[in-house]
Amino acid sequence: MVLVDRLPTHIWKPLLHEVAAGSMDPNTHQLEYAAQARWHHFEFQLGELTGIDRTRKTISVSPSFDEDGAELLPARELPYDTLVLAIGCVTHFFGVPGAAGMPSHWTSWRRPSASASG
Repeated sequence: MVLVDRLPTHIWKPLLHEVAAGSMDPNTHQLEYAAQARWHHFEFQLGELTGIDRTRKTISVSPSFDEDGAELLPARELPYDTLVLAIGCVTHFFGVPGAAGMPSHWTSWRRPSASASG
């Protein structure tokens, strides 16, 4: 089994309000996908899904960059037998005034994409 994600970590979205308020350090509550992969016997690939070729049974994954824009992993294709897509989530703001106007990086606080930085 292979997990592909554009970020190296996951934080449970219902905790983001505590991160925003400064009452929680996100580094203590995030899950490192690479560590989870090692402990639970699956493979983790850092990158964003950019395409699916159902005929060839491959997915295309974008390159990954560090904070300085240096390429960590090139764009690549990964084969699959069975493909399960978990596209993401929709943020619910529970009627909090001004919350919907917050920058989208709040839901992916860890690292902006290389294209977003310039």
